[in-house]
Amino acid sequence: MKTSRHLPFDQWPEADRLAWLSAMRPAGLFDDANSVAHWGNATRNHVRRHYGYWLTYCLRADIALDIPIAERITPEHVLGYLAHLKATVSINSAAIYLARLLYAVRAMMPELDWDWLQMLVRRVESQVQGPIIDKRPCIRDAGVLVELGQTLMHGVPLDTIDRLTGKPLIRARCQYRDGLLIALLAMRPLRKGTLAQIRVGRELQQAGDQWHLVFESDQTKTGQPLEYLLPQHLYLALETYLTQVRPLFPRA
Repeated sequence: MKTSRHLPFDQWPEADRLAWLSAMRPAGLFDDANSVAHWGNATRNHVRRHYGYWLTYCLRADIALDIPIAERITPEHVLGYLAHLKATVSINSAAIYLARLLYAVRAMMPELDWDWLQMLVRRVESQVQGPIIDKRPCIRDAGVLVELGQTLMHGVPLDTIDRLTGKPLIRARCQYRDGLLIALLAMRPLRKGTLAQIRVGRELQQAGDQWHLVFESDQTKTGQPLEYLLPQHLYLALETYLTQVRPLFPRA
């Protein structure tokens, strides 16, 4: 019984759906501050999906979904869920599943005491064994990454790139693009989800002789709008990419 599928939101019990929607509703002027109103879309989606995993477990463990939510989320049932998690995912993942279940129930039923669940989460988190892959040896200085990016771009034969075909063309255009991205991210670190949203003329904007990256609040993890001024020493590389390299990608 793997924990690989989450119950979609439209299949949640009505009480759970209403509780979730109520938790996500921004507080009015005369309401108490909503503790989850500041959650970004990514956080909301993660927590909602993991609550869906819990509901899937309830179905498979014959825990009724037509009883009040608090009667489902009991120490006995959650310990059963934890045992199931330990049998199907790593202890690191189990800690994440439980923590996000805690986030969900605290948001949906803030008036109840969830200290017992928080204590359980902490105990499981204390067993976390650290990153499965130690990435510390891979960390490089920003200057080294900028130099790498520039080296990759300089290695592309721009004067003949439009005459290349097949694999040489694929390698050349990808090498220039990747070099530009490496240099850019070394100077302006972005989350991969934010980076993937960049569109020319939308998030990537030219104002006069300057280039900016502009993201709306619903495009960032923190829910705060972001704006970055691109480093001037990348302007020529960016303009070269937009005029000579990018048009060589299909459907660019």
